[in-house]
Amino acid sequence: MTRICWLLLFLGWCLNIYAHPTTSPKREFRATMLVTHYGIDWPQTFINNPDDAPRLRAKQQQELMDIMDALVEGNMHAICIHVRPTADALYQSRFEPWSKNLTGTRGLDPGYDPLAFAVEQGHKRGLEVHAWFNPYRITTKGEIDTTDMVYRNCHDWILKYDNGIFFGTIIDPGFPQARKYVLDVIMEAINNYDVDGIIMDDYFYPYGGTTTEDSISQTLYKPAGITLGDWRRDNVNKTMQMLYDSIQEVKPWVRFGMAPFGIWTTSDSVAALYGITLPQGIVGMDDYEEQACNTVEWVKQGYVDYIAPQLYWPTDSPGQDYDVLCQWWAQDVCKHFSDLLPGNQRVDFFVSQACYRYNTEEMVLQIDDNRTFDQLGNPGSLMYNTHTYIDDNELGTKYMHREIVQQRFTSRSLPPAMNWKSAPALPAPTDLSIHGTTLTWSSSADRFTVYAYPLSIPDSTAIADPTYLLGICYDTCLNVAHIPHFDSCAYAICAFDRYANEHTPAIYRDIHPIDCNPYGYESIADMFSDWTQDYNTHYHVELDWQDYATYMAMENPAQQIALITFDPGLMYSLMHTPKWQWLGAYVDSVTHADVLSNYEYADGKKVVELDKDDRNWRFAMSAFWTHSKFKDWPGSANFSYAGLYSYFKKSWGWTWCKGFSSLDTLTQTPNSTQIILNQGHILIRRQSRTYTLLGNPL
Repeated sequence: MTRICWLLLFLGWCLNIYAHPTTSPKREFRATMLVTHYGIDWPQTFINNPDDAPRLRAKQQQELMDIMDALVEGNMHAICIHVRPTADALYQSRFEPWSKNLTGTRGLDPGYDPLAFAVEQGHKRGLEVHAWFNPYRITTKGEIDTTDMVYRNCHDWILKYDNGIFFGTIIDPGFPQARKYVLDVIMEAINNYDVDGIIMDDYFYPYGGTTTEDSISQTLYKPAGITLGDWRRDNVNKTMQMLYDSIQEVKPWVRFGMAPFGIWTTSDSVAALYGITLPQGIVGMDDYEEQACNTVEWVKQGYVDYIAPQLYWPTDSPGQDYDVLCQWWAQDVCKHFSDLLPGNQRVDFFVSQACYRYNTEEMVLQIDDNRTFDQLGNPGSLMYNTHTYIDDNELGTKYMHREIVQQRFTSRSLPPAMNWKSAPALPAPTDLSIHGTTLTWSSSADRFTVYAYPLSIPDSTAIADPTYLLGICYDTCLNVAHIPHFDSCAYAICAFDRYANEHTPAIYRDIHPIDCNPYGYESIADMFSDWTQDYNTHYHVELDWQDYATYMAMENPAQQIALITFDPGLMYSLMHTPKWQWLGAYVDSVTHADVLSNYEYADGKKVVELDKDDRNWRFAMSAFWTHSKFKDWPGSANFSYAGLYSYFKKSWGWTWCKGFSSLDTLTQTPNSTQIILNQGHILIRRQSRTYTLLGNPL
């Protein structure tokens, strides 16, 4: 991860914690559409001079990295890159030529693979990279050159249009071979690149409608007894179904979505076929007829993981009211038909928003609508287009992403989990540690979610709150130098599978010498007074007092931390703090151990025996208790006979607790705490959770 991109992550985190309320949902899809056609968003630089190619290539790549950095700054977590605008490729393809948008010349190799570069750089920044395809479009103006490889591959299936709106060429979806070709093109990218998603937009049959352009495929493949419109819609439906099914076979975690025109149909009779009513007062182009797009059918059949209709109108538009359309798509389409899908499958509802047309105030209203009307717990925004979101738009609004992050995207978010798909359980990361300014861990997972939060915040509370979310990490290390008090934060790391499910977190709490005491604690008891110990907790202990031995942390029945320590002053503080329950001995000097007057020792030994010959103040404690000796603890009757032997040692790095090698099983019941020592680990189990203080045996 580059230092600058994580700096942006951490600056955003600082703003979240210290400046803004938590108004953002934890699960919310946030992306921009990166248009490469005509270089609208990227690239601005052509690699068109062989003598200057290295510099031009580096400049083109830097433009993309700068865009990604701006998206991270804006708390976005995905970018949809236009990798196939006009039957060309921004990646190495055996079917189609290099895009002219890279070099100025169609078919000219740019000297690197832009999609591979985008995936690498996006993942370094915690951004998902979704590949955006136009499935059928070949040219937007004029005909394709007969020497072009696409012409050679598809010449029998090419349709030419001049309908007053569209003046280019497309691949005819009426040919089964053409649909298979489109499938092969898209699956090539899915198989060869580690993309997180695939999205297609509104270019199927062209705007302006189709009349006789596809007469050949009609003659060859249109069955008798079916209307021309139904046949064309079926051609598109087959493309959608083939693609969805193929993705599920090879990489089911690749999120497949559609961004169709925002008005499905204006025909009440068509809506009645699906048992729904149309939104009131909406007029405009009928996508069902003009482009043969039956989006509702795709949702009903579950051919997509999400839809993001292009609602490119404002919230007060007469005839195309954003409020009305957003509510209808969310409730009458996605929620209604998701409820009818088998199992837990659903089709999420996101919105393609026209940030190029409107100011920040309007975009804020639209984001509020997305969140309000969402019925599946997973709102989402796809901003069209990237340049107008992070730079300036046609109204002169500059740096909208910075304004939105102040008002609505106030914390980071995660993409919705595709939890209806089968995903393997992933274990919590292990070996959490901080080396210098780098947080590291071990795991075989592909990516992770990382949280940083004050030590006073309970782990489960922090993980549920996106305020503390640093983002998605595709590595097993993270530079945390730019987090305030990074060396005195708690960290939670969850394996985050490719389906966007979070798994059991691992917790790292870095406990520093009381000398450092940045928060003004008067004692260790104060330091821990608000803690609750959750999940698998790693405690890093550093000691720098000559007479400070060590302590271990345990959860007591009051859901707080009990400490055993052997420093005179701190021991006294603990003993006289009412909120603490603990078992131990007050040591008034390094040469004397008091006997606990309230407890007897089954073996007649002292609680603390000092090793006077070891100036590091090594202490050993030995005691055996029966359940009767726990009479003052809640749930005491549930404790059976157990043996406990702990060895404590003062050190400058990790302080380990070495456990007794054999023990009797403790009965677990609600509201009881069990202490289990095994192979050098102390496991503290309360109800269904297991808490761990990890260490290597001495």
